[in-house]
Amino acid sequence: DFWHGTPLKKIRYDVVGKPLASKNLYFDIMSKGGIEYISSTSEYLSKKILAGAFAAEQDRFLNYGYPRTDILKLDRESNLAFCKKYSRELLPYIERAEKYSKVFLYMPTFRDDDPEYIAKANIDFELLNEKLKSINGIFFIKLHPLTKYLSFKQFDNIIQISNDVDIYPFLQYVDYLVTDYSSIYFDYLLLDREIIFIPYDYEKYVSKRELYFKYEDITPGKKYYSFQQFICDIVNVDKLDNRERRKKVLDLLVKDYHFDACEKIYNFIKKKY
Repeated sequence: DFWHGTPLKKIRYDVVGKPLASKNLYFDIMSKGGIEYISSTSEYLSKKILAGAFAAEQDRFLNYGYPRTDILKLDRESNLAFCKKYSRELLPYIERAEKYSKVFLYMPTFRDDDPEYIAKANIDFELLNEKLKSINGIFFIKLHPLTKYLSFKQFDNIIQISNDVDIYPFLQYVDYLVTDYSSIYFDYLLLDREIIFIPYDYEKYVSKRELYFKYEDITPGKKYYSFQQFICDIVNVDKLDNRERRKKVLDLLVKDYHFDACEKIYNFIKKKY
C-alpha cells in the first residue's frame, strides 16, 4: 500500500478508534492475501504512528521510503525529459516557472467541514500579484481534487495548477513550498528548500483534527498566522534560512533513504514472490 504519506494529522484508527479484528479492514484484507505491506519512511514512523493508525504488525511495514519521491533526485534536464514522456500536463506550468527567479507553490490542507476555506483565508490576490512582480516571483496554487477550481486569469503572476495532476515532478521547479498542515511538506524536505507555513486557522483546525506532533516542533519554516503578514513580508523571502530545523525533522522521520524506494521495493517483491 503506497498510501498518502507521512502524517501530521491523526489518521484512520487514531481518529475513529480501533475496531474489532473482525471489522478491521486492513486486517481483513491482509488476512485474505490482499494488502500485505504498507510503505513507510522509517522504523520510528512505523512504530510511533503507523502501526497504531493502521492496526498492523511491524513486519507489515517496508521502511524503504515512498516511491513517489524518488523522482526528486533527478536534475532538471532529466526531470523535464520524464515529464515530456509521462506527465505532459505539467509542461505549461514548468515553462512558466522557469521564467521567474522565485517560484512559490501553495498547497493547503483540504478542510472536510469547510469547502469555502480558500475564501476564508482572506487572501488579497491583487496585492499578492503586485508583490510577486516586485521580486520576479510566481505563485502556483495546487488544491485538493475536491476543491472548487478558482480563476486567476486577471493575475499575471498567480496560476492555479489543475487539481488532478501529479505534482511531484513539478516540485523540482519550486523554490518555496507554502502550506499549513499538508503532509506534502515532509516529502519536500528531501529537496532541502524553504517551507513557509500559514496556519491562519490554527486554533479552529486543531480543535477538530488532532496532530501527532507539536506543531511548532515539527514544522521547520517561517510561520505567518495571516496571509496579509505573508504578503507584506514576501520581499524578505531571500533571508529565510531554516536548514538546521529542516535537517532535524528529516533525520527524525526518514532513515536510510537514497531516492531508491522503487528499487528496494522491486527487489523485495522479486525475492519474495
